[in-house]
Amino acid sequence: MPRWREAIIPVIYAIAIFVTFRQYGITWDESLQSRYGEVTLAHDPAVATLRDVRYYGPLFETVAAAVYRVVPCDKYDVRHLLIALTGLATVIAAGRFCRRAGVDPLICQLMFVTLPQFYGHAFNNSKDIPLACAATWTMVAFARLLQTERMRDGVLTGIALGAAMGSRADAILLVLIGGVTIVAARRWRALVPSMVAVAVAWIVMVAVWPWSWGNPIARPIEAINIAAHFPQAIPLLFEGHPILSTQLPARYLAEMLAITTPIFTLLFAIAGAVIALRKGDPVKILAVAWIAVPLLLFIVARPNVYDGIRHFLFVVPAIAILAAIAMTPLPRYALLVAIVPLIAMIRLHPYQSTYFNAFAGGTGGASSRFDTEYGASSYREAAFWLRAHRCAARPTHVLVGATALSSECLTHYLPSGEFVVSRIFRGQSGALPLSFDYYVATTRYGLSANFDATPAVFVVERDGAAFTVIRGGCR
Repeated sequence: MPRWREAIIPVIYAIAIFVTFRQYGITWDESLQSRYGEVTLAHDPAVATLRDVRYYGPLFETVAAAVYRVVPCDKYDVRHLLIALTGLATVIAAGRFCRRAGVDPLICQLMFVTLPQFYGHAFNNSKDIPLACAATWTMVAFARLLQTERMRDGVLTGIALGAAMGSRADAILLVLIGGVTIVAARRWRALVPSMVAVAVAWIVMVAVWPWSWGNPIARPIEAINIAAHFPQAIPLLFEGHPILSTQLPARYLAEMLAITTPIFTLLFAIAGAVIALRKGDPVKILAVAWIAVPLLLFIVARPNVYDGIRHFLFVVPAIAILAAIAMTPLPRYALLVAIVPLIAMIRLHPYQSTYFNAFAGGTGGASSRFDTEYGASSYREAAFWLRAHRCAARPTHVLVGATALSSECLTHYLPSGEFVVSRIFRGQSGALPLSFDYYVATTRYGLSANFDATPAVFVVERDGAAFTVIRGGCR
C-alpha cells in the first residue's frame, strides 16, 4: 500500500479543523484546566489549591499555556486548535497502527474521523483527547515492539506511555492491555522490553508533572487510586433515570459505546474483533485487547465515571481499527457507510459529541434518557443570541445556571460593559426575578427547568435535542 494513502484523510481533517475550530464553545471544566496549565508553567504553589486537578498530569495544559502566552489570540481559540491538532495526531497514529496490522490505513482513518463523539470532543476536551492521542501512539510503539521484540522499541513505547501517563496517571492501564496481548499471543520475548517501557514511562511521567516531584513514587500512585475511586458522586441521566456516578450498572460502558458509535461501524468492529482473534496476529490481538480489557475491567471494578464515554475515549481508535480489519477485504463501495454518520455530524455541528445512534433513537430521542450536551459548550451560541438581543441604553442583567468555574462558558463571550452576569446552581421555581432580564441554563442537572413560569425565548438545539434554554426578555 503506498504511503500517500495515509495522508488523504488527515489532510481533509486538518482543513476541517482550521475552518471550524473557532465555532466550538468552552466546556464546563475548561477554565479550571487552563488555569492548571498556567500555574504549572509558572511553578506556582497555587496548583495545590486548584481542587483535584493536581491528580491529572499537566502535560497538555502546560504546553497549551506556553503557546497562548506568546500567541496574540483568544486563549480558548488557541486551546481548541491545539486539542484538535492532538485529535489529528491520533488519526495519523491510527493509520500507522493499521499499517503494522496489515490493514488499509485509509479505511481505518475514514471510519475514525466519522466517529461523531470523538470528532466533537477533539475540539474542546483537553483531558481525554490528549490521553487518547498518547495512548494510540503507545499502541503503535507496542505493536512494533511485538513484531521486533527489541529493547529500543521498549524505550520508544515507554516514551509514548509516559506521555499518556503525563496526561492521566491511570493510563497505566495500557500496561495491562499490553500484558494481556503478550500472554494471548505468546510473545514472551517482548516481556523484558515491556518492563523497560514501564520504567521509562514512569520517568517521563514524573518529568512532566511537577506535583509528583514531591514524591515520585507515592504521588502518582495516589493519583491512580483517586482516578479509580473518584470521591465525588456526580448525578447523571441513564436510561431515563437520574443516577449517581458511583452507582452505575456493570453494563454502563458497553451500552454507552454501543449507542454512541455509528451502527455500521459498530457492526464492522465486532466482526473485525472476531477476525482478529481467528488470525492470531499479535498486532490484531492488541487491537482487540485495547477495547476488551477496559470493558472487562469496568465490569469488575465499577469505577466512578460519568459523561458517557468521555473517560474512555482512548479506546475509540480501536473501534475504527477493528472496523477496518473487517472492511479491508470488501469492495471499496462498502466505504459509503461512512457517509451515514457524516450527515448526523453536519446536522449536530458544533455539538458532534452529543451523537447517539438509532439504537437510542438518535440524539433527539436519546436526550430524554441520557445526558447529551453536558459540557455547556452551547453557552457560546446562547451568548451570541444575547448579544443580538441585549437591552438598549443600559447593561443587560443575566442569570446563568453554572458553577463559579463553568460560568465562563457564557461570560467569556459577553462584553463586560454591556452585560452583568450572576449565577445560580440550584432548583428554583416560579418566575424569573425582575432584577434579571434573561436566564440562561443548560439542560444538564435540570437547570433549564428553573423559572418555568417565565417563557423560553430561545433554545439552542440540534436534531430535536435541546441543549441550552434562554428565558425572559428586556423590560
